[in-house]
Amino acid sequence: MQQAQGNRFACVFLFCLILILGGQTAFAQTGPGILAFSPAIVAVSEGAGSVTLTVTRSQGSIGAVSVSYATVNGTALAPGDYSTKSGMLSWADGDSVAKFFMVPIAQNATVESSREFKVFLSNATGGAEISVQNGQPGLSRVTIIDDEPDPFPGPGTLADFTSTNYGGGGPWTIDTQFGFQSATSLRSSTAYAYDGFTYDDETGELFPTVYPGVSLLQLQGDFLAGNLTFAYRVSSGPNGRFNFSSYPFGGISATGQTDWQTFTIQVTAGDRLFSWQFVN
Repeated sequence: MQQAQGNRFACVFLFCLILILGGQTAFAQTGPGILAFSPAIVAVSEGAGSVTLTVTRSQGSIGAVSVSYATVNGTALAPGDYSTKSGMLSWADGDSVAKFFMVPIAQNATVESSREFKVFLSNATGGAEISVQNGQPGLSRVTIIDDEPDPFPGPGTLADFTSTNYGGGGPWTIDTQFGFQSATSLRSSTAYAYDGFTYDDETGELFPTVYPGVSLLQLQGDFLAGNLTFAYRVSSGPNGRFNFSSYPFGGISATGQTDWQTFTIQVTAGDRLFSWQFVN
C-alpha cells in the first residue's frame, strides 16, 4: 500500500515536472519575435540578374508585425552595379514563415573586382526586435562577383601576387634600385640551403639531408588569351637557379649569372597559374 502510494506520488511529480518544463518551453516561444536576414552575408554573380534576400521571424509569432528594408551603396554603386530597392515585409498574427525580396543586379562588360552593397532592416512594428548582424541591427552584406575574365597578362604590383618561401628562402620584395625599364622590379629573397633530416619509412631511421632554400612568386586568375612577357636577371652562385613555369604552356630555367633577358609565352584564356621561383 505504501509502495503503491509512493509510485502514485512519483507519477504525479513527474507529470508536474513535464508541465513545468513544457510551460517554460512554450513561454520562450511567445512574443512578437525577432526579425533577421538569413543568411546575413550573400555573394552573387554579376550575371545572375538579381539576388534574393530572406528575412525570418523567430522566437515568437504573437501579433502582426512588419519591418522596412532598404539598400545602401558600398563599393557597389547604384544604378551601375545594382538597382536600389526598398519596401516593407509583413507577418500576420501567428505567421512565422520567412519572407523574401529581390534586388536587381546590373550586368556590364567592364573588368572589375568584387563590389559590395548593404541592406538594412529598420522600423520594426508590433513589438518585434531586429537581430544584430554583421555588427549592426539588421545588416546584410551583398557581394557582387565580376564575371568577366581579367585582361592578360594581368596586374603587376606585388599585392597582386602570392609570395611564399620554403626553408632558407624568403618572400619576394619590390626592388627600386635595379629595376628593368622602370623604377621597380619584383625580386626574390636571398635563398640558402639548410640542413635537415629525411625519415626512412622502412627502417625508421633519420638521415642528414641538405634541402634547397626556395623563394616563390605566383600569380593565379581567370585571364583572357594573350602573351605573357617579362624580363629576368639571375644574380647568384653556381647553385642558384631561376625557374618559371606555366602549365601546360612551358617555362624556362636559368642558373648562375645572367644579364637582363626577355621571355614571352602565348597563353590561352582560362584559369591559369604562373610561378617564378628562385632555388639555391
